[in-house]
Parts: sequence; structure tokens; C-alpha cells
Amino acid sequence: QRSEPIKHIDFRSVFFQEKFFKRNALELENEYTLDNKDIQWQPGDIVYFQFDPDNPDMDLGGFISSRTNEEGVPLVIMISKEFGKISEVDKLLEYTIVGHYRYPNPYEE
Repeated sequence: QRSEPIKHIDFRSVFFQEKFFKRNALELENEYTLDNKDIQWQPGDIVYFQFDPDNPDMDLGGFISSRTNEEGVPLVIMISKEFGKISEVDKLLEYTIVGHYRYPNPYEE
């Protein structure tokens, strides 16, 4: 382990964000189903979506919203590819989820 921070790391990089959450947050299921929706998918959860399997730098993150679509599926607050700005979008079931975290980890002291 390093004792000094690496100064050239860009904290906006999804790669480094995902590493941080894997180490410091509760890692949850990546698949949304009607059976797990109430416990596993809470407002404020962090999700990462994969857009190019060969390029993890293209992953994009977002937050689970407290609002849902007509079927009860949570909306996602993220930078929308369609609008090019932060939006609340109905994409949870459309994009491939590669990470789902809750921070801070409620089970750590």
C-alpha cells in the first residue's frame, strides 16, 4: 500500500471511482429484478454502466433516484448521452450494469 497519494490521478476517471467503491463501499447485485428491487436498489446507490466491453474508460456512472418510472423501476441520475448534461433518465434496464455500490458501507464500523 502507498502512504502518499498519487498526484496525477484524475478522480473523475470512472476507473478510479470503481476501484474506490470496490474497496470502501458495500458491493451489491448488478441485475435489477422485481424480487430484489426494494432491498438492493435504494436511492443514492451508485451504479456504473458499460458502453464498450473492450474499453472500460467508456463506463459511465450514476446514482439511483428516489423517483421511478410507471413500472416502479428507479430512474438514474447521470450525465445523459442523449442530452449531454446531468439528467434523471429511465435507463436502468437499458444499459449493461457493471457496478452497483452503497456508500458508505452500512456494515462497517
